[in-house]
Amino acid sequence: MIVPMKKITLLCLADSTTATLDALRDIGVLHLQHVNDPGSEDLDRARDEHARAMLALNSLKPYAADHGAPTPGMEAEAIIDEVDKLLASRRKLEEKAALLLDERSAVEPLGDFDPQLVRDLLDRGVLVKLYQVTGKTLPEPPEGVPLFTVAEGAHDRYVALVGDSDFDFPGRQVALPDRRLADVNAEIENVRGELVGVEERLGELSGGLAAVEEAVGDMDDRLRYVEARDGMAADGKLAYLQGFCPAGKVYRLKAAAEEQGWGLVIEEPAKGEAVPTLVRYPVWARVMKPVFKFLGITPGYHESDISSAFFVFLTIFFAMIVGDAGYGLLFLMLIPYFRFTRFRDARPEPFRLLYVFSGATVLWGVLTANYFGIDYALLPSFLQALRIDYLVDQHGSMTFSLLLGAIHLTLAHGWKGLVYGRDPRAAVQFGWICVVWCVFVIARLLLVGAALSWWFWPLLAVGLLSILAGLIIQKQWMDLGLLLLDLVSCFGDIMSYLRLFALGIASVKVAEAFNDMAGLLGTALFGIGSGPAIVLTLPLAVVGMLVVLVIGHGLNIILCAMSVLVHGVRLNALEFSLHMGQEWSGFNYKPFSGKNAVGIDLAA
Repeated sequence: MIVPMKKITLLCLADSTTATLDALRDIGVLHLQHVNDPGSEDLDRARDEHARAMLALNSLKPYAADHGAPTPGMEAEAIIDEVDKLLASRRKLEEKAALLLDERSAVEPLGDFDPQLVRDLLDRGVLVKLYQVTGKTLPEPPEGVPLFTVAEGAHDRYVALVGDSDFDFPGRQVALPDRRLADVNAEIENVRGELVGVEERLGELSGGLAAVEEAVGDMDDRLRYVEARDGMAADGKLAYLQGFCPAGKVYRLKAAAEEQGWGLVIEEPAKGEAVPTLVRYPVWARVMKPVFKFLGITPGYHESDISSAFFVFLTIFFAMIVGDAGYGLLFLMLIPYFRFTRFRDARPEPFRLLYVFSGATVLWGVLTANYFGIDYALLPSFLQALRIDYLVDQHGSMTFSLLLGAIHLTLAHGWKGLVYGRDPRAAVQFGWICVVWCVFVIARLLLVGAALSWWFWPLLAVGLLSILAGLIIQKQWMDLGLLLLDLVSCFGDIMSYLRLFALGIASVKVAEAFNDMAGLLGTALFGIGSGPAIVLTLPLAVVGMLVVLVIGHGLNIILCAMSVLVHGVRLNALEFSLHMGQEWSGFNYKPFSGKNAVGIDLAA
């Protein structure tokens, strides 16, 4: 559920703003909404320091895996300063290296000759010109002008012509380089050596990563504190700020107000006002929190918390897309290994979610008799007996996908209708539920040749009349004009659930294809030898088959995971959300709080 919020206006004495902010930060329940746009020299300095520290932190993280030894005797600020200087040095060295590589590209075709020799001749009044000549035949030089080949390439050559006076030659004249190739290469190596030194020093400094992380946290607290102070408004001897507090936590503000002598105005947020969202997930759907965080979506305060429906249907979609009981069992074995070896300190929710997804995949794979793409005829009889033929049959599988879509969109419109209550808009949602099931019937007619049900025409009439009546009562003339387009869109949305059928079939076929490839490769390798040679070819055949199977099924698992992210999430976050009117327009509730219990010295 989305936690109800109260809008808070807090008044205090202008000379007690520091004490007020300290107390609010200790309480940690008020999401501040700045009355004034924050701005001051203190804020600019705090933002610069925070940005510099974040840059140092992000720059050191890639080195922490290979290094990580503590950096003794160095404070976080010293590490941040040195990282800042090292990054600036690395940028300059990289720019210099790029210029040197360009210079080498221009000089390299001429070979390693010393251009100073040419300059010495020029100083003595001898005219020397360099030319690039393309083709196998070398043009004749002017009379009395010697020609010397400087360098030869596959399709062209560079020549030098020497004369007492100006002359012409049929070739592209090349500018004299500033220095010889060996000097350029030597400087490139020097720059690369300096870059290696920078990288090594960054690796050494990564041992202080924990100290930098703590410093970043302190700077973040300081930045938020200064923003809060600058966001307050003052009127004479009074100052005030505004924000939002969960309704169940307002008592803490009231108690602090009595102690601090604040004035509080507590009211309901206005309709359409930007209110932060705090979602209290049901215990069984709490595993969806990392999914929403990964996707970067938050329901608006005036929208609905659909985490429960999202969780249930995403689990079904995951199972249908992966669709292999063997893969599901593999996941169930690997999850504990990674949980207790590689990610011991990680939060448990993502692993719990993977357990649910994997279990559902095993169940779907059992019902469809899909085990690593092994031929159904080769499975043991007890596994064959568990298969539901309807889910494997093409028409049945397509119908099930469409049925799942109709149920999903019915839930969306029904949920929306319940939110509207007795409002005429609820009638529109009822009408769309009728239309969804009529579209389901039409889709079955087109795809599997199923006959129209007897209730199709009455249901369609009831649905359209409900929609029309609701729109007319509300005077939603634009929506009325777009009704035909919305009907077509509804048909497309139902049809989009066929991707579950298509992706499930694709997963099975890819697994079968790699199994066949492994079988063919094993047969070919095993058939190379005969007699005693079979002792050598048999292990070779087994190894070859295993390599193909591991690579093939690994690739198939990766493709399935990508399909879940792209298609399974889309059906919830797009099709379902559009029919429910969920815009994901919210932003997270972030109360003003901090690690420190005392005021921040802004002069520090």
